[in-house]
Amino acid sequence: MTTLNALNWLQESIYFGLQSCALFDPLNIVLEREYLADNEALVDSLWLTPRNGRSGAGCLVEMPRLIVDQPNSQVNGLLGSVVIVEERTLNLTPGTGTAKSSEEWAVLAHEFMREWIISHAGGLVPEPNAIERAKDYSGVIAYRAAIRMRAPRTVVPRCNLPALTNDSRTITLANGADTPAADIYYTTDGNFPGKPEVMARAGKSSTPYTAPFSVAPGTIVQWAAYQDNCLPSFIGHQLIN
Repeated sequence: MTTLNALNWLQESIYFGLQSCALFDPLNIVLEREYLADNEALVDSLWLTPRNGRSGAGCLVEMPRLIVDQPNSQVNGLLGSVVIVEERTLNLTPGTGTAKSSEEWAVLAHEFMREWIISHAGGLVPEPNAIERAKDYSGVIAYRAAIRMRAPRTVVPRCNLPALTNDSRTITLANGADTPAADIYYTTDGNFPGKPEVMARAGKSSTPYTAPFSVAPGTIVQWAAYQDNCLPSFIGHQLIN
């Protein structure tokens, strides 16, 4: 599963799981994608829109976040979270409110997510701030409940850095074995060796490498390789004497 697929899977698993669980029948449940798309129209609907005849509290299933604790690790963390938003007077009105406070809903949602995700994907790890006030919501009482799961990194191939050969200041650049057909661009004036059409937009230039070229003593050559469906190579940088 790629990182992007894991992000989508986590959010949809929480959303559809909550929707399908009878314990959450009184709670209006909204995906953050819809919330952001409709903006003000859904701000009030989180807690005003009735579900099964009850209103006063709503649940926003947030877009999961990618957590990279160790940059060189092959495993990322995915943080899945929901925000429970409550207008307390309406919420606790007998017969029409949800009958649970935002704190109670947050605890229940956290327990649901822990058991739901670990049973489907495993790899659940503790999230230190499992339940906390959602301070980014003003005018209402809001709590965020979060869980973290492990997910493999999406490893995107990177172009090999072309090898530079200096033969009496005649420079040859050669692609690596993994990306032999990559396009190579270079500069000798200190500019970034980006694609020429990109550099031109900033009034700068780079040169496609097609054959060995000569430079003056003291020239700094910078170069990089680019290929579709790959990350660019790292930037080569060498002083030629």
